[in-house]
Amino acid sequence: MVPDQPDRQEENGLLPDVHGNRGSGNGFPLLISLLVLAFIPVIAFLLGQPPGPVPADAAADRFSAERAIGFLEDLVSDNLPHPAGTEQNRVVREKIIRRLRSFGYVVQRQETEAQLLRKRTSGDPQVIPLCNVMARLDGAGEGPAIMLVTHFDSVPYGPGASDDGVGVAAMLEVARMLKTRGPPERPVILLFTDGEEYGLLGAKKFVEDHPWAGDVGWAINLEARGTKGPSILFETGSESLSLVREFSQVSRRPIASSLFYEIYKLLPNDTDFTIFKKHGMQGFNFAFIGDVKNYHTPDDSLANVHMGSFQHHGENMWGLVSRLAYLEAMPQPGGQAVYFDVLGRWLLWWPAYWSIGMTVAAGLVWLIVAWTSFCREEVSFQTFGFAAGSFLLFSLCLWLAGSLCDLGLRRDGQLDNPWPINPLPIVLSFWLVGLVTASALSLGLARFSTTTGCWLMVWLAWWVAALLTSLYLPGASYLFVLPVLVAVVSQMILGHWWKCSLGVVSAFTVVVVGLLWLPMEALFYDAIGFRLNQVLIIRVVVLMTVIWPLLDWTRPKVVGWILVTSSILLVGCLLAGFLS
Repeated sequence: MVPDQPDRQEENGLLPDVHGNRGSGNGFPLLISLLVLAFIPVIAFLLGQPPGPVPADAAADRFSAERAIGFLEDLVSDNLPHPAGTEQNRVVREKIIRRLRSFGYVVQRQETEAQLLRKRTSGDPQVIPLCNVMARLDGAGEGPAIMLVTHFDSVPYGPGASDDGVGVAAMLEVARMLKTRGPPERPVILLFTDGEEYGLLGAKKFVEDHPWAGDVGWAINLEARGTKGPSILFETGSESLSLVREFSQVSRRPIASSLFYEIYKLLPNDTDFTIFKKHGMQGFNFAFIGDVKNYHTPDDSLANVHMGSFQHHGENMWGLVSRLAYLEAMPQPGGQAVYFDVLGRWLLWWPAYWSIGMTVAAGLVWLIVAWTSFCREEVSFQTFGFAAGSFLLFSLCLWLAGSLCDLGLRRDGQLDNPWPINPLPIVLSFWLVGLVTASALSLGLARFSTTTGCWLMVWLAWWVAALLTSLYLPGASYLFVLPVLVAVVSQMILGHWWKCSLGVVSAFTVVVVGLLWLPMEALFYDAIGFRLNQVLIIRVVVLMTVIWPLLDWTRPKVVGWILVTSSILLVGCLLAGFLS
């Protein structure tokens, strides 16, 4: 009998996976998971579109953009800018007042003045007149008022049909609907602020000087940073748990995430809601951000208003005020929430402090899985050490490849405009660079560890990220906490108990991660374009680390074909971006 030849890994002091994981799996789980990842952003984009406009003859208690469009046409059909302190601003303001009076409201003007944050070329401060427009619908009982807010001024460079004409028109329609419904349980205040574009001036004057400000408990603000797209709940008050719970009861198409506010804080933008939040009010801040190239330009015109965005904005405001203003008892504060929508159809949330508990639980399960793997000799301390080094090298190379891609695109001028006309080839280039690099690295690093070691190292790193975000960035914690929980629990149940291969378990986890991370790709582009490409590069690196154990498990021949195919697609995307 001829003795078995020693495995090359054993000669190097490395232990192979007992179940033959390394390079032994067929390509089916990898190919399926990559196809699913490719389609998730497309499906999310299609499902995340705003609803179509409701016809004008719809029921009186249902918001209709087709009914409300007449208000917007009356305000901005002349296509003229109406910044604070101008004659055209006064014209728009008087149209709002006449419309409110026709609904039966008693209108108040808060006439004041404010100093611009900007200065004239002479250096002298510029003081402009302001005039907020307000009306109040008294409630049948006492309690904190619900305030509906939008600003009616525009920038000097465009007519502001979407920013914030759509908000004004939607709020006028909601004001009309409130009058037909009957007295609410608590007061409803309508506030049309002036001077928002010059530094939130009207909102500041309202909270500083007007007695109604002390009555407000909740505010609902409508904004726009583009001319189309879904109405996104991108900010709430500090007691977001009760707020999100109420929003989930009324929205038929919720687009919301606690991550959005973490991103919003990085941007040089504020809204009137910033002032109200500092003043201690709870509430909701909505905006649509598609076609940001039209933002604050002459193209923010009536012709570019998207009726679906108009409808979604109005539905969100009407749904919330028609619920909150008529509840017998207001919801009790519940602290901060972690929340996100699933493909624009369902809203999930939990108290922010749960993230720490979920992370601790995931860590305990990881320890059980790791201990079992060591006992089964699927991994050793040596191979786990090699896996740790490989993980660091893998991540660093991915980041360097993404940064080189970014540098090359900038040198070619493709990123001169943060929102180019044809962004798809550029976005795909970053992701394909990541896949090419990950495939090549998985082939090069295969001899240094075991697939189980790779898997354990990846999810240990993700667990650390989950812990850090739970402590310091809770709004983003779900992006790490849920994947870690799914990964370790599925490996314990499917892998160790049901004897499924590590490749199948990894493919399942990759799809779950994709469902959490990839639906936001279109919104990321609308929000920041290509101004913060390191954010995009880090997203690519993070997702590729989850794919790494699956690449390591798959046969090298299949990974080679993935490498070749993705390289060809990358060249095509780079050429398409260069020629567009």
